[in-house]
Amino acid sequence: MFEQDDGVVEADEGVEQTANIVELVQKANVALSDGLQMVDDTVRSILTGGVVVSDLKGVDFAMVKEAVQGSCRRFALWLAATLEIIAGGDDPKMLIDAPIEQEVGTEEELATEDPVNITQASIHLDSLSVESVDHEATSEKIETCLDKLLEQLESEAIDSSRVDLAMALSEMCRLAEKSVMENINQSINSCVGGGRKSHKSSGIFQSSFSTARKLGDADQQVSDRFQLAASRMLGLYSVQRGSDAASLLCSSFYEMASSSGEDLPEEPRPCVWKSLELAKAACMDCSAVYGGEVCAGKLPDLPEEESMLHTGGAQLGRSSLYGTPGIKGLQLDVERMFTEKVPAYPHPSENLEFTRSAVVTMVLNVAFKALAEEARVCTFTVKGYRQLQLDVAFLRFVLPHYVKDDLEGTNSQTILENVLTGALSEAGTRCRDPDCAGQETFYDPVTGESQSIRSILRQYVDKLTSEEPSEDRILDKFLVTEQETGADG
Repeated sequence: MFEQDDGVVEADEGVEQTANIVELVQKANVALSDGLQMVDDTVRSILTGGVVVSDLKGVDFAMVKEAVQGSCRRFALWLAATLEIIAGGDDPKMLIDAPIEQEVGTEEELATEDPVNITQASIHLDSLSVESVDHEATSEKIETCLDKLLEQLESEAIDSSRVDLAMALSEMCRLAEKSVMENINQSINSCVGGGRKSHKSSGIFQSSFSTARKLGDADQQVSDRFQLAASRMLGLYSVQRGSDAASLLCSSFYEMASSSGEDLPEEPRPCVWKSLELAKAACMDCSAVYGGEVCAGKLPDLPEEESMLHTGGAQLGRSSLYGTPGIKGLQLDVERMFTEKVPAYPHPSENLEFTRSAVVTMVLNVAFKALAEEARVCTFTVKGYRQLQLDVAFLRFVLPHYVKDDLEGTNSQTILENVLTGALSEAGTRCRDPDCAGQETFYDPVTGESQSIRSILRQYVDKLTSEEPSEDRILDKFLVTEQETGADG
């Protein structure tokens, strides 16, 4: 998806187009429907063999029905696991049963009591989904076909299409969650009878299974397995988008950190706004697939007073666009202690939210945490630190366009701002001139005047907004335009 040349990573053209992913999702759903029709034909062929089963004498219909249902469930569980692998995930057989530990207090005081373990259902589902086929020859043929498919995807598919494939297969599993066992049971019951009435779902793109209570335990395991597979594939999509954004955001980071000179930065690095193109692409994709608003809001106005800016930190203090002036040592440790933390990567047993906000938050979280890790391993000159201040100030400024805090859900904006604050704090502790950390104004030896990060950012934003609309307009590359909002929102 990106071509790297001398440390400069450029985004592929058309990254914000969503027509391909919508078409791919539709094709995936049609493929599932065709596959279920083949299963239906197979079930009917096995059960009837050209005759009406109810007319046969001496046949234990209950045993036949149970045997066919068991085989169909094992096939469905295998299908969910196989779709995960095709989407780019790990083989479920290789997943390790590791507990999730909740963080309480400081990073050094991780809680060891009451760990949140992987649910028994998810462990059991993974073990069921990889059951070997009874016939060794058939199993070998299946594995050979799957290996060839994976080799073809690896050699011919570009990164952008692999990301789209993960999203499409995720939606395919969400549809399968609601329809696979229901359709199979209908096929079986039409042949042997004794089935319950079918229950229609309220919609194929709902994030929860509305008929879960009406399923038996065995059928519910199949539904849960597809739900877990859909969540893992959405995680693959989000992490890949975030990793691509991180590659852009962190390009030439060491050169920036060690740059020399007394001149002040004039604008954020181009790779910063290029990384936001991936966030816009995620917004467009999720809006097209899940519906809803394309973005969280319009680009905010740059306030005159720094105290008016929304920044995180559990309300213990207010930080500016360019850092947290005056907070060091013990006070900074206390601030970190009460900061809400979110892991960069989702756990394999975690069921994610199928919403634009959740996906974009994950994309930006991966990118911002990569920036923070880069800051941990670099030593900054004064010029390099000021450049990072401007980059972070720009990211803070545009962040409300992509995500916002939800009073009834996750505080996405605050969480991401905390990550940026942490990155700048790490850079401040590694700056060769510790006194410049958190400074609000600087003396510019070139002009002989004092300037602030805010004034430099305002000049840059005014420059972007004054550009005439065109294909090369920078602002339209990483922000959702009014035309795109009207088309998709």
